[in-house]
Amino acid sequence: MKDFFDRLFAGDMALQMPSFAAPEEAVRVIHQAGGVAVCAHPGHSTRHGETVLLKRLLDCGIDGLECYSPYHDEETTQGYLRF
Repeated sequence: MKDFFDRLFAGDMALQMPSFAAPEEAVRVIHQAGGVAVCAHPGHSTRHGETVLLKRLLDCGIDGLECYSPYHDEETTQGYLRF
């Protein structure tokens, strides 16, 4: 836990946001490790299903998209099922 806070509150800045891998790199690394790349609860994590990001994930070979989630209403779930 201390390491986490040391990284988050390092240097002169009050807060340093962690950097994340690009979707293409994340999918590639997951596949290289023999894993399955799935976007979990996109209605929560992509600001209500940002379609540009979802299309980008599809283009880089994502294996799945969580359609049923407590974050989704029925309309959102149906939209993801069609996607």
